[in-house]
Amino acid sequence: MKIMMGLTGSLLLLVAISCGSSTDPEGKQDKSIIKRELLNVDTTKTEVVLNEGRIYFELEYVGYSEYIARWGESSNALFQDTIKILESGNPKMMALESSGIYISQGCGTACSFAYVLPFRTDAKVKYYLYPLAIDLKNNLIAYNGEETESLAVVESYLTGESELIKADFLPGPYPGYSIDSIFLSGEKMFIEWKSSNGKLQQKQFEITIK
Repeated sequence: MKIMMGLTGSLLLLVAISCGSSTDPEGKQDKSIIKRELLNVDTTKTEVVLNEGRIYFELEYVGYSEYIARWGESSNALFQDTIKILESGNPKMMALESSGIYISQGCGTACSFAYVLPFRTDAKVKYYLYPLAIDLKNNLIAYNGEETESLAVVESYLTGESELIKADFLPGPYPGYSIDSIFLSGEKMFIEWKSSNGKLQQKQFEITIK
């Protein structure tokens, strides 16, 4: 999986997503190369055919870290929305399904945020602070956001319906910082985390939202 970024005179940023082959299997990227591409006029574009169809994702720079995002696949029309991306880093494609794209970017020490870009005309791009897990097949995401009293929040990014995951956790920059591993799939979410006494806990939580 590799995300490459470039800039033209119109400041058009293209993100090419490849799931069939990878020259960067561990997701490690040379930041100096990315910075050079941002300063030059080169634009790198790679068209990839996936099992789900041809997926593309395009970002056009507007100014002050603001971009117009355009994305789609062969069976759907072009989708467009405005998002913010920090100029000090680069977004990474973390998950891809026929239902949409999930990208994430770091925003400092112990900080990250994510966007979900659905392939649906009735859905908008959703922004999440401190994302923890994603289930694109069932339109669910686990995250923390501004919630500080719960271990996690699970939300349907299509309907906005959410539920809180309550548990005792080790204090940190945000509740999810105490999580060692997490897996979300449909009606179940498995979490391994440290409680306030530092002991490792494991539990499978039932998810009721759709």
